[in-house]
Amino acid sequence: MGIPAATTDDAFTLSRLDIDGHSFFGINGGVANSDDAARTLQKLAAELGHKGPTFQLLRHAEGDVLLQGFNRGNGQGKSATLYVDNLFVCQGCKSGLNNMRRLLGLEKLTVIDRAGNVLVWPR
Repeated sequence: MGIPAATTDDAFTLSRLDIDGHSFFGINGGVANSDDAARTLQKLAAELGHKGPTFQLLRHAEGDVLLQGFNRGNGQGKSATLYVDNLFVCQGCKSGLNNMRRLLGLEKLTVIDRAGNVLVWPR
């Protein structure tokens, strides 16, 4: 992403989601990450018979950009790539990424961290 990471602490993690020719940018604790949004997604997931995204994911940079993509409705049947400027994607985010992928309607989600690790859903 061209942004130097000062630390492995995820307090200042930034992210970018590329989907269908659009880019969204997120940060830990970003504006999109409200408790209301989290409750809305949990309710929607339950209505669809899915497990909802974790609250930790929704408060991190990864959740911030995915929520922005969800709010714009850009995901249905598409593939997306999520870049994270931290050295790793935390376990809390990993456990919620596939659930969020399903809510966005994404066919495929690829996540690349600063160390070059690649995670792909569905697996």
